Parts: sequence; structure tokens; C-alpha cells
Amino acid sequence: MKSRSVKQFAIVRSDSAPHFTDELNAKMVDLIGKDPEVRITENGNVLTAQITYTIKVETEPEQKDITETGIKFTCGQCPFFEPVYKADGTIDNRIKYGFCECSETGKVFKDFAACQKLYGLIQNGGVGLCFR
Repeated sequence: MKSRSVKQFAIVRSDSAPHFTDELNAKMVDLIGKDPEVRITENGNVLTAQITYTIKVETEPEQKDITETGIKFTCGQCPFFEPVYKADGTIDNRIKYGFCECSETGKVFKDFAACQKLYGLIQNGGVGLCFR
């Protein structure tokens, strides 16, 4: 777990100087160790203390979907992608689509974003990909 600092605020207000002092001092004792900073203003006979202090909050690291890690794959990079071949058996690079058993229609374009099945295989170690 990570710990983050978060600013918090408190207000003490009174029209009686002794009461204001007691309330402010009590609040400052409550905030020991939280780096309080006080700004006091006066409006007529009303005294106001604006207190800023810091607390530590435990946060869990954000769990990202594997497709949001910054690494993006396309259907053309997937081992399930089957390109279209020419009559001589070489890949026909003029055609920008191919076939995939994971697609509902069976046909996908090379530059489509890869599906969750590929990311699941990568995450589980079922397939490893490298760039040429």
C-alpha cells in the first residue's frame, strides 16, 4: 500500500476572544504531528482561524487492465492472425485484412486493436511476442 499526503481544513470562529483562544488552542493540540498552519482574520468583532493541515491516507495501487499498460498490439501482430496468401504461397501485402478464429465474422484488419484473448494469453504466459 502507498501512503499519500492529503491537505485538510478546519475553521474556528468566535466573537469572544477568550473563547476563540480556547477553541483554537484545543484544535491545535488535536492536530499535533499534522503540520497545521493557521491564518487568523478579523471581521468586526468575529475572529476566524483557517487551519490547513496534512494527513496521511493509505491508498492501494491502481490495478490497470492489461490493455492499458501502454503496450498496444494489433491483430496483425497476433499469432491467431492468418494473412491472405498469393497463388505462389507468399503473403499478399496489398491486402490489409486477414482471418482470425477469435473474430465473430472471421475477418479482421491488420491494424485493428488486438482482442482480450491475446492479452490474456500474454498475461498467462501462453504466448510471448517480440517486435522485429
